[in-house]
Amino acid sequence: MAVKAEGCEGKKGVSRRERERQRHREEILAGAERLFAEKGFHATTMEDVAAAAEFAVGTIYNFFASKEQLYHTLIGERFAEVCQAGHAMMDEATDPVGVIRAFVEAKVRLAPERLSFVKLYTRDRMSDRFANNAFWRDTVGPLYMEWMERLVATFAAGIEEGVFRGDVEPVDMAIAIDGLTDGFMYDWLTDARGYAFADKLEAMWQLVLGGVRRK
Repeated sequence: MAVKAEGCEGKKGVSRRERERQRHREEILAGAERLFAEKGFHATTMEDVAAAAEFAVGTIYNFFASKEQLYHTLIGERFAEVCQAGHAMMDEATDPVGVIRAFVEAKVRLAPERLSFVKLYTRDRMSDRFANNAFWRDTVGPLYMEWMERLVATFAAGIEEGVFRGDVEPVDMAIAIDGLTDGFMYDWLTDARGYAFADKLEAMWQLVLGGVRRK
């Protein structure tokens, strides 16, 4: 039985005026995302964001009270969007092996589609910026843990069904697959060898199968 996600629900319809406001807000976030990914948080100013989004600086402050708030909103919302897209792919699977395969495929597909955010998120996740603060704990942490809890539940279901080995804890399997895929993604992001991330899908999958599939 495949394990379904319970969170990450879509937004309901809104008025024309609110849609216009949301469009402007998204243009600001998109400009900020590109700049933060290219220049980093400290080197990016609100004036830079205003220029990139083609708004007056005052307009930016009508949406976000500070650069910190803009940055936190960007990370939180983009990660939630990736969460929703990834869970949707996993929801299409009908068995534990399919869910795990979908998890690997989700990272491979979504990383190039969300390249600026992935670069930004990966850099800050690996630094100490979010290591021990309220933003990470309260906003990003729960969404990340939802991924991990789903992986753990899926591996547990697969062990019970006899398709995954039973001598390794499901949580250790989840940590291993998350670390494996992140390692490949980091190598791809650094462009050290100049390959497409999709080129490594089957290599990752064979490594996953070799580690968790019951002999």
